[in-house]
Amino acid sequence: MLTCRKLTANYNQPSRSYKKPLAQRPVLNVPSLSINEGTHTGILGANGAGKSTLLKSLSGDVDYQGEIQIMGKERKSWPSRLLATHLAVLPQNTQLMFSFTVVEVIRLGLLNSSLNLNQQSEMIRHIMIGSDVLNLAQRSFLTLSGGQQQRVLFAKALCQISSCQESIQQYKDKLLLLDEPIAALDVYHQHQLLQEVNEIVAKSGTVISVLHDLNLAARYCDRLILMHQGEIIADGSPEKVLTEQNIHQAYGYKSSIIRHPSNGYLMVS
Repeated sequence: MLTCRKLTANYNQPSRSYKKPLAQRPVLNVPSLSINEGTHTGILGANGAGKSTLLKSLSGDVDYQGEIQIMGKERKSWPSRLLATHLAVLPQNTQLMFSFTVVEVIRLGLLNSSLNLNQQSEMIRHIMIGSDVLNLAQRSFLTLSGGQQQRVLFAKALCQISSCQESIQQYKDKLLLLDEPIAALDVYHQHQLLQEVNEIVAKSGTVISVLHDLNLAARYCDRLILMHQGEIIADGSPEKVLTEQNIHQAYGYKSSIIRHPSNGYLMVS
């Protein structure tokens, strides 16, 4: 679904001397990365490790060097309107200044839709129920809490990659990028959103999530990528990535790894 080669990104860093040009500070260095279709990959790491920069490079929100291919085609060569039917992004921060209702915000995900109005309304209702925002339908988006807004924007992203008639019941050739999707959510909605993500994966969708909660990442992700100082230091199953040594290297924290007594999921404490 996704392949990266020699992927790097830099941010301008002010020079100590006004007479010198701005220095380039490398924040991302990924020699190679491949993501298979129908998987949920979690991106982990401490603050400033390069997680969001990696996701923003994949989404095209930051300049990058190297190669990113989506379904075998160079990302920069995709027509933007066509790419929008295959790739949707839930950013870490979204500013919406207009007082749209929740339904109107979610409908923005259907701007490229080939569905008729009745089909669009049916899809919106179905996705709003799954995202637990149906009761907010006529509320102004600006009056919602941060967690409610996050769930609405998640529903909008789902509408975007479900915008064709043949894709309503499955997500083949669809890529969803989520940047800290559960940061503002209460514990119930954290699990509810990640369960919905895995339902998308079960329908052949591909999801990449930046996450901070290692326990939820271990429970809901097929694959974890652990980053440190802009580089990938561990990549694989939760059992392979979430080791005491890897966590200490990435976070500087001496952890203990145990198994949940009833469900067997890895737990980091």
